[in-house]
Amino acid sequence: MRELKTEIAQEKFLKSIAELANISEAAKAAGVARSTHYHWLKDPEYRKRFLEAREMAYDRLERAAFERALAGSDRLLTFLLSAYRPKFRVDVPPLVASGDDLADVPDDKLMAEAEAEARAMGYQSIAELWGGQS
Repeated sequence: MRELKTEIAQEKFLKSIAELANISEAAKAAGVARSTHYHWLKDPEYRKRFLEAREMAYDRLERAAFERALAGSDRLLTFLLSAYRPKFRVDVPPLVASGDDLADVPDDKLMAEAEAEARAMGYQSIAELWGGQS
């Protein structure tokens, strides 16, 4: 019974994270203490689900920023352009040489970066992220 309550609370928490990206609000929605989430993170399966939910929230924020940028916010447009095209960055060195486009970056370098990001999200490989394979 306790496991079922935990699963239900986790689902409520993760749904809230995907919508709001806020730990305190998600804990409140799930009816648990904020610290409970950090305890749950010790479970690799929960951690993966949390990272996926958080990415969904980030995607929502990015989409909203993109829509506002296209609606006339030059500052957001500049910010998003610099995020997607490193050659437009002025505050940090670009990941690729100035003037290069991602199409010019070797596939092995892009795959290595994708693998590292997948591992940072809790997956063992990019294949597991893409296809749910182990």
